[in-house]
Amino acid sequence: MFEKRLRGLLSDHEGEIRPELQALYDNLAGTEDPDTVLRFITKNDASAVLGELGKGRRPLSHDALDDLGGAKPVEHLRAVLVATGALPPRDEQMARLDRWVTATIAARSDSEERQLLQRYGLWHLMRRLRRRNKDAYATYSQTAVVKTHRRVAISFLDWLAARGLTLAPCHQGHLDTWVASDSASRRGGAGHFVR
Repeated sequence: MFEKRLRGLLSDHEGEIRPELQALYDNLAGTEDPDTVLRFITKNDASAVLGELGKGRRPLSHDALDDLGGAKPVEHLRAVLVATGALPPRDEQMARLDRWVTATIAARSDSEERQLLQRYGLWHLMRRLRRRNKDAYATYSQTAVVKTHRRVAISFLDWLAARGLTLAPCHQGHLDTWVASDSASRRGGAGHFVR
């Protein structure tokens, strides 16, 4: 029953397993603990995605899995696909950070703020992290620092906007007042953003 269910998920309309999914099938079918795999493949998220991949309705790519969000079953499936060679390895911390930075930019209603946060987030923070790591993967701590810097920048911009200001006419007195306010958290990151 276990292998039949697995084959049904990973097979195309003609009952054949796509070549790029064969290693995944072999790995899962050859497990010493089929109950664990059966529980995994019967979860709604994993089952649906496996079926879409098997039938060719969803491309077998990181981007296609990214479109599904960051649900744990999908992230676990991604890890299995990478481990079996169906997907190439990638820096998952950096990929999640890229999506988060992009989402925080898109969430801003003011176009000037979006441009400013894009320059700061993508062209400064992310580029600096990539340059620092070169061929190494980003760590959770590194991505947390980038997120903190972004949150400080957004907090400061919100504080300015509440006072009818933008960053352009902002001067040291404004920054000093914000740093001394109750709304300023992680104050040290503000200088990083302003510079």
